[in-house]
Amino acid sequence: MTLPSHSNRLGCRLRTGLLLAVFGASLALAGCGFQLRGTGNDSGPIMQHLLLQVADDTPQNELARELRRRLESAGVSIDPSARLQLNLGAANYSENQLGYGGSGGNQERELILRVPYSVQRVFDGAYLVDQQYVESRGSYSTSTSQLLQRDDERTQLRLRLAGDAAQQLIERMRALSASPLAEQQ
Repeated sequence: MTLPSHSNRLGCRLRTGLLLAVFGASLALAGCGFQLRGTGNDSGPIMQHLLLQVADDTPQNELARELRRRLESAGVSIDPSARLQLNLGAANYSENQLGYGGSGGNQERELILRVPYSVQRVFDGAYLVDQQYVESRGSYSTSTSQLLQRDDERTQLRLRLAGDAAQQLIERMRALSASPLAEQQ
């Protein structure tokens, strides 16, 4: 029988030590309440019920559709008997030209979505959050010779911006639901 060489024993000790250090760090982080983003309580329900009032509430309102979908997937019921009401103003899209590419007609355009919102208790009408705004921005490239592609890119960007704004509203409602003000009746 041959004995392991000194270098093999040293390598084995280093690997074992490293494994124990990683395991110990994992236990220490778990013990102090550390959670990976997106896997903790943030993915749970915000609140059980919410009354939603949306200006320009039409089937074409991408933000209203996306907000309802995301609220429901977070476990929130849109309910007229809810204690809190989220008031969503009219979405305002503005478009700016960022750059121009010269003879080819290439352009870089920025699209900005800005939406006012407020939150109030239903039973007394008190505002927990007075009028504030969520804003989402994005850009797309276009050419004067590709108008159909420009319209498609703009439409896709509008949908992405609506999703971003809906997520911002979800996060703000999540923060508010943790507040003692939201619990008062």
